[in-house]
Amino acid sequence: MLKGITCEFHTGINALLGPNGAGKTTIMNCISGVIKKSGGCVTLDGQDVFEMGEKYREKLSFQFQYQPFYPSYTAHEFLRFSALLKGMPEPLIEDEIRRVLGLVNLSENLDDKIKSFSGGMKQRLAIAQTILNSPEIL
Repeated sequence: MLKGITCEFHTGINALLGPNGAGKTTIMNCISGVIKKSGGCVTLDGQDVFEMGEKYREKLSFQFQYQPFYPSYTAHEFLRFSALLKGMPEPLIEDEIRRVLGLVNLSENLDDKIKSFSGGMKQRLAIAQTILNSPEIL
C-alpha cells in the first residue's frame, strides 16, 4: 500500500530509486494502469490519465521487470501479438517489427522460438516490445 506519494516527471529520463519493498513497482503499476489506484490522481498535462483511457495508453509503454513471454512463440509472433494489443494499424506492423528487432540486434532471430533465447536475448526482445510503435512515454 502506498501513502503520501507525490511524483512529478519531466521530459527526459526519470528514475524511481529505493530499497526492495519501497513501492517502486506499485507506483509504476498505478501510473501505467496495470492496477487501479484506491485514491489520489495520476495526470498527464493536467488530465486524469484514467479518464483519458485509450488516448493515454497509446502514448505509454511499460516494461515489466520480468516480461511474460509465450515460449513457443517466435520473436515475430510475439511482437505481432504485442502490436495488435497496442492497436497498431495492420499495414504498419511488419515494418515496425523489423525496425525494432534491428534496434535491439535480433533481426536474424525473427523466426526463432523465444524458448531458445538466452536471458540477454529475452531482455532485448522485451525492449523491442516496449519501443514498438514509438511510444511518447516509456
